Amino acid sequence: MDIPQTSPLLQKERKAFRFLGVVVVLLAAVTGAGKCGEPSVDLRMPPTQQVVGELSALPPERAAGVLREAVLKNYRPSSVVQTSSSLQPVFVQWVRLWQWYSLLAKKDEEEFARFLLRYFREDRAKGANALLYRRVGENFPGEMPAITKETAVTLLKNPAMEKKVREDYLPSNFFWKSAWLVDYLGKDAAAEIAGNPKFLEAFFGAVSEDDFLPGVFQNLERLRRHSPQDFREYFELALALSIVFDQKPDANWPHHQVPKGGLLPDRQTVEERFDFWVDSQRKSRLLTDLRQLKADQLKFVVDALAPPNELRWAQGKIRLARGSFSKVFSSIQYDNSRVQRKQYTWPGGIPYTLENIEAKGGICVDQAYFSALAGKAKGVPTLLFVGQGSDGGHAWFGYLVAPDRWDMDAGRYKEQKFTVGHAKDPQNWEDISDHELKFLSQRVRQTPEYRSGELDLLVAENFLAAGDLQRARGAAESALLAAKQNPDAWDMKTRLLELQAAPLPEVTAHFEAAAQNFCNQADLQAYYLTSLAKKLKDSGEFRKAQEIESKVIIKNSSQRMDISLGAAAQKMNALLEAGKTAEAVREFQVQSMRLGADGGGNYFYEMVKPLVEHLLKAGDRKQAAQILEGAKARLKTERGSILANEFAELRAKINAAR
Repeated sequence: MDIPQTSPLLQKERKAFRFLGVVVVLLAAVTGAGKCGEPSVDLRMPPTQQVVGELSALPPERAAGVLREAVLKNYRPSSVVQTSSSLQPVFVQWVRLWQWYSLLAKKDEEEFARFLLRYFREDRAKGANALLYRRVGENFPGEMPAITKETAVTLLKNPAMEKKVREDYLPSNFFWKSAWLVDYLGKDAAAEIAGNPKFLEAFFGAVSEDDFLPGVFQNLERLRRHSPQDFREYFELALALSIVFDQKPDANWPHHQVPKGGLLPDRQTVEERFDFWVDSQRKSRLLTDLRQLKADQLKFVVDALAPPNELRWAQGKIRLARGSFSKVFSSIQYDNSRVQRKQYTWPGGIPYTLENIEAKGGICVDQAYFSALAGKAKGVPTLLFVGQGSDGGHAWFGYLVAPDRWDMDAGRYKEQKFTVGHAKDPQNWEDISDHELKFLSQRVRQTPEYRSGELDLLVAENFLAAGDLQRARGAAESALLAAKQNPDAWDMKTRLLELQAAPLPEVTAHFEAAAQNFCNQADLQAYYLTSLAKKLKDSGEFRKAQEIESKVIIKNSSQRMDISLGAAAQKMNALLEAGKTAEAVREFQVQSMRLGADGGGNYFYEMVKPLVEHLLKAGDRKQAAQILEGAKARLKTERGSILANEFAELRAKINAAR
């Protein structure tokens, strides 16, 4: 098994359902008398506390079965003549209960195997049964086939491997029970949450398939036991802490330009973190009211992996109002001398603290870190961005400037033509994509329509598992009617079209409709157009496929150079992998004329450097030098900039190859 130490920061599209449950959730207005010894459920009315108590007294799998039996056969999708069951408020309450008991009935080993699917891939280039796994915060090098759940289970049967992956991915204070998930939460806490519709809605609005649920439940149980009253008053805060600290954080937090040992140690327990934020709220040290924020916002506050004294310093020192918090970025003096010395990493021997950054200044990544951590300390959700511009890398930050309104460009220099930057989602420590940022800023996922569509998708998934493609198609169409902005709905329909062996014109129309639907979200539109091009290639329609690929490159060349260059690099690299070096060079030259001048760091890292290194490896030093010098002339990098230094290093590599 190969274990990569580092992986390139490549943008990835996450095509997965939000984790709302495992089995289908179906409901209609049905009254059913329970079987002997089982609660009676009246699906025309919201669940009563008596019924919830009776359900909670049952083993979770039996409670889930009672609800499933009552609702399974009566689901109705949206259509021109009817509204989906999933849009009915009563439906949602019963659905949440059914999902809740279904989760409680799961085994921790099964959940751990499912969780590990994110971290392992098949490495077919290494041969049969070869696996590659990434560490937290890293990305796989390109597209690789996911492993099956059966493979993950097999891995965990090896005691040495199980021990290793536990150490790599789970917090050191996680207590393994080899039990059902209800045992991690406790029956009393499980019953209390089940009996509170607001808690259930908050839980399923925040938890995702990337969470390690035994860890989430264990955190919730610890916080409830630690301070029952505060747990109820600050449930969203408790939930945010639980979904962030259910697994190990990114080892490179906050960014890779901090020397080892530079950060102050942060060894707080989840209880201590909870107390810190509640205390800060009650002593009026924050710019927000934590009780008014949802867990999917609060996770960008509680991911401050710094000791309390560091956060207290910011609470006392930073005096900016929330509406003008972007000014904190420029309050840190920029250290040009470090760039000139190519010292991009914070100086060793000096603790990487907010106080030291303020006193000594720093480069953009230090300015962004200072701003983001200071914002979190003041209770303001923040994101730290890194991206590429005309002179190389840059960092800036985003923050929640007002309820449900984000400023994603604080410290970002528009004249440098920086494309969409990458931030980390602390719930899974993966890159947040362009459309996910839009969902975040507009709270798209919190709308009733979007959530309704998610439930329709779970219905479709269940019908699909049962082999009922027709009803699965109906549920998928219902999801699209509810929320066309949900890419998962389009992807479900894609799967169904493939399973039904739909004719090419129908598939083409589907991808074209998806691309048109996301005409204002460049990353998603490019994804669906690229998918269409691949389908056309598979069907022998090469000319049409090339036209679509060119359309993606040209359309995004002005506003989204990263997408254009990504598509161009994909074409070039495919030719290199096929051994068609001459064609790859021609493709590079064509795209360089079109994109090179404004391509900045994306152009260098995604096209220039890979091609030059490929040519050097093939022994063609002369052409490698020509490619490099031509690219440098097109970009016209500023002397002493990060990108100018990168060009110089690559040139030195060419010279050393003599």
